[in-house]
Amino acid sequence: MSLGLSEGSDSITLERKAMNLKQDIGVLNTKNIKGPKLILFGRPISYKSTLPLERIYRSLKDRNIPVTMSDNAGKYICNYIFYLACHQIKLLKNSGKAGFIHVPLISEQMLESTSDVPSLPLNLMVNAIESCIEIIITSFRL
Repeated sequence: MSLGLSEGSDSITLERKAMNLKQDIGVLNTKNIKGPKLILFGRPISYKSTLPLERIYRSLKDRNIPVTMSDNAGKYICNYIFYLACHQIKLLKNSGKAGFIHVPLISEQMLESTSDVPSLPLNLMVNAIESCIEIIITSFRL
């Protein structure tokens, strides 16, 4: 399981898919944005998370933790890491599991900000991620 920051989100976001797409941007020159490109040529366009997302979702909901599901982990580092992890597991032909979860900004970071950007308290996010780990461990015990 990998984690990433989703600024602007107001919930824990469980990513269902890793896409074989990356954003190619020119160095320090946003005028050179060329659009999406493949992470790996000749490979699947997407991989599905192998984490027990439905169980995680229900558990977080039951604990009153804001949670959503998404089919778009982005086109930058988060999706890139998620896609390569899934691809590596496929190459190794093992029973490894891969998934990605986005978290919002920490409320404590926003205390001095005049911005109205969504966030969640750190203790709530720690509780959420610990819950995710517990579910993953119990789901894949032999």
